[in-house]
Amino acid sequence: MAEPPIAASKDGADGDPPRSRALSAIMAVSATDSGGLTMEGPVLEARQDAVSSCVNRRLGAVRRASIAAVSAAIGLTAMSAVGYTAKAATASRAGSNSSAWSVVPSPSSETPDGYLTDLSCTSASFCMAVGTDKGATNHRHDAALIEMWNGTVWSVQTSARPAGARITDLYGVSCTSATSCMAVGTYEPAGEISFSTGMTEEWNGATWSIVPTPDTGYSQLFSVSCSSTAACTAVGYDGAFGALAERWNGRTWTVQTTAAAGRQSQLDGVSCPSATDCVAVGSGLDLLVEVWNGSTWTAQPTPHVNFKFGLLTDVSCTSTTACMTVGYYYSLKGYKSGIAEQWNGSVWTIRPTLKHRGIDLSEVSCVSASACTAVGIHNNGINIKTLVEAWNGTAWVVQTSPDPSPFGNSLYGVSCTAAATCTAVGFTGAGVPLIESEGA
Repeated sequence: MAEPPIAASKDGADGDPPRSRALSAIMAVSATDSGGLTMEGPVLEARQDAVSSCVNRRLGAVRRASIAAVSAAIGLTAMSAVGYTAKAATASRAGSNSSAWSVVPSPSSETPDGYLTDLSCTSASFCMAVGTDKGATNHRHDAALIEMWNGTVWSVQTSARPAGARITDLYGVSCTSATSCMAVGTYEPAGEISFSTGMTEEWNGATWSIVPTPDTGYSQLFSVSCSSTAACTAVGYDGAFGALAERWNGRTWTVQTTAAAGRQSQLDGVSCPSATDCVAVGSGLDLLVEVWNGSTWTAQPTPHVNFKFGLLTDVSCTSTTACMTVGYYYSLKGYKSGIAEQWNGSVWTIRPTLKHRGIDLSEVSCVSASACTAVGIHNNGINIKTLVEAWNGTAWVVQTSPDPSPFGNSLYGVSCTAAATCTAVGFTGAGVPLIESEGA
């Protein structure tokens, strides 16, 4: 029984550059099974999971791999040869509700090998989305991709670039208003290969500008949450492969000591309901949850789940007593499933999600304790499809979401301004950015 490649790597915790490690995993699995997507069980999931791992917003430098090349490596560009049909493509949606999700035109939708990984919406008339544009530079000098929504259309914004940077990628963004956003990610200096350093950019309503960080070694920032223009927290991992947290006070970034620092751990998502309260999630020896009380980060216990490897990818808090975190785990048999846990101010409780193999929940956005939306992918054994689940206070309900490309589609970021008004971003198997909206 093959071990899923991501379970062994823990998204960067084993010390190898994520990009080279993930590509090696893809090629190794592809070499052992060259018969197309016809297998069943963990081996098939490992092969298809390899492509999603290469663009998962939490894998940092791995996303610089060509999406088109990776898709071709595992056979996603020849679905007709492995039994792809419209009926098969919609089978996993049977029984889901009919929420009005639709594809929204994006000015970068014609960009080859571009993708959006996160967004932040402050109202129905303002959103900021971030990701990477690979097409204009022929895969050799990635450029951060930023798009802004004005209530009518999306437009590409000019991103800032550190002096001498060879590659820039943005993974997370948080806006407190239409004139104040903070984006985080990584860049590689000229002449360096797979040497990434954390990067932040600030939006003032007119332009993006680089904000210096204290990062000097191998580090990446995956997520950011701002409660005001002078209070942001960014998380990721540092060169020692320990969980990394940094705090913005309106003038400078300062590295904070995390509860899991010094261990093989990383923080992938963060949510700050106030200037003195934050919750961050990720993975370490187990599922990792840390809470910041304004001065100290403290680890919190989570419900026990029997698995080989698990990762909490994101968290959304509407108050100090109401949070939802999502992610995925590999069962003892090697199958991948989604996971969601809710915080009530005292304990974390598992909230069962869609019961299918191949589920990966990437991000969640809550507007109240009883209204959350999570997005990700569902690898149904035939194709990789977008996945949207809505929490109604009692249960998660799958919503119907578009899959515009027959070669696979993924959602990696979501932001909601009301219970049924959300926007999600990701990419299609054709290698172009994807934006979908609910309630438009």
